[in-house]
Amino acid sequence: MNTRACTSRYSFARQKEKHGREKANAILREAKDVADETMKQFRKFGKENISAAELEKERERLRKQMEKTQSKNKVEPKKPSK
Repeated sequence: MNTRACTSRYSFARQKEKHGREKANAILREAKDVADETMKQFRKFGKENISAAELEKERERLRKQMEKTQSKNKVEPKKPSK
């Protein structure tokens, strides 16, 4: 294997690794934001007399947001090549 091919593969691997780290950081930032917002809402609901229906509405909103994020970040397994 020549040096040029090794350098190219190494560069590609580093780019892929960088992209993976960036994606992971974005997911973590979003999770932190959702957690912060959830705690804010939880404190608000604790201080006020909020109905169970409003709590369930907020819970459903968070569930949909989580499902959207999971489907967006789902990794499809590679099919074996023949």
